[in-house]
Amino acid sequence: IEPGGRARRAPEGQRPSQRQFPVERQRLVGQRRGIGVNDPGKRAQQAGLLEIVLHDIRAYATDRHKSTDDYPFGGGAGMVMKPEVIYRALADVLGVLDRVEAEPEALIPLPADRPPVLLMGPAGETFTQRMAEELARHERLVLICGHYEGIDERVRECCVDREISI
Repeated sequence: IEPGGRARRAPEGQRPSQRQFPVERQRLVGQRRGIGVNDPGKRAQQAGLLEIVLHDIRAYATDRHKSTDDYPFGGGAGMVMKPEVIYRALADVLGVLDRVEAEPEALIPLPADRPPVLLMGPAGETFTQRMAEELARHERLVLICGHYEGIDERVRECCVDREISI
């Protein structure tokens, strides 16, 4: 991934299995700071086939306590990740944060040519080899990994292309 979150293109003529595959993952501080020793992802990174960029969601919070959680919109038990924090993080990863900050009250549409935004969660489609092959066709993926009771439903409605369960 180049500065600004843009993916480098694979050299012409290379198959997906021969190029580095960038994945962006958004997380909270205090969670795992990378890929574990026994993870297949670590082996893929070491082989130069995968690049994972972690983004600290808390850096996109605007209040003085850097809060990333709130009560669910419409009520309910537990806490969910705030939609505005996730939206700002996505806007930065996709290169439109300056437009979002210029109009903080507006919901700026995310670019149409953006990489797929995937939400990791237990309610999603079961991850299969066929899905892995389908996703590998993209040059870049953005993964949102929920926390607490998940994410605010408004994020699913505006920004998520697909929910996946591993």
